[in-house]
Amino acid sequence: MDEFLSKRELLDKIHTARADLENALASFTDAQMTQPGILGEWAVKDILSHLIFWEQKMLHRLQTSIVPQPAPGETWDAMIDRMNDENFRATRNRALDEIRNKIRESHAQVLAFIEALNEEDLNNPEKYAWHRGEPIWEYIRGDTYAHYEEHTAPIRAWQSAITNQKSKILMEEK
Repeated sequence: MDEFLSKRELLDKIHTARADLENALASFTDAQMTQPGILGEWAVKDILSHLIFWEQKMLHRLQTSIVPQPAPGETWDAMIDRMNDENFRATRNRALDEIRNKIRESHAQVLAFIEALNEEDLNNPEKYAWHRGEPIWEYIRGDTYAHYEEHTAPIRAWQSAITNQKSKILMEEK
């Protein structure tokens, strides 16, 4: 991993990964966006809600330095799984248009926050003590471009499966 990342480089990586995600979403109909099954019970819109959730958690942590802690006897991974499930249950019935608006709003908030950071804050491993001596851009990476990339792959696979299913139906009708 790079030791130094300029604000421009970070923003470029975010813009690139976000554009790839949006390109993957572009071919979905509204019905496909809300169809469960992409990741278990999740629909594409639930993945978008998940991205919003973690972007907002990241912004809150960066603004307050309040770090969630696992419950006694709970591991970090179990806590994250629980938080993901709680978010899914809380947002699964939200309208697609609401999710679309919120993901645009959340992304704009993330970009504005990063724009307000100076290079020193972004790369100073001591600035955010809770981040265990790592520069904060590495934390931002995890809830922005790396997270978009992580979820773009299953979205593309889901779209491919839908396309293949349609092709199969068309072939059977001939």
